[in-house]
Amino acid sequence: MNVLVDTSVWSLALRRVSQPLAGYLYALAGKRAEARQVLEASQRASKDHYVSAYGIATICAGLRENDKALEWLEKAFNERDSTMAFIKVDQRLDNIRSDPRLAKLIERVAIPQ
Repeated sequence: MNVLVDTSVWSLALRRVSQPLAGYLYALAGKRAEARQVLEASQRASKDHYVSAYGIATICAGLRENDKALEWLEKAFNERDSTMAFIKVDQRLDNIRSDPRLAKLIERVAIPQ
C-alpha cells in the first residue's frame, strides 16, 4: 500500500486534524449542540486511538468550559503533544489567557521568548 496515494489514509488524517477545529468553530458560531457533539465524539475516540488532547482543549475553550480546557491542556503537556508549542499564541485559548493556571502551564512548556 502506498500511503501517499491511499485516500483512506489521507481522509482519516484530515478528519483527525480538522475535527477539533470544526468543534471550536461551531462553538464560536454559537452552535453549542454541534460543538458538544464534536467534543463528545473526540473524547470517545480518544479511548480507542490517539486524539490530540490539545485539540480537545480548544473545543472546551470555545465552549467556555475553562476548567475542562485546562485539564485537557495538562493532558496534552503530559503526552508531549507537539501542538503545545502554540499555547502562547493560539487565539483559540484567548478566553482562558487570564487564568493563572494557563500562565503556569506556559512556564512549564518553557517556550523561549
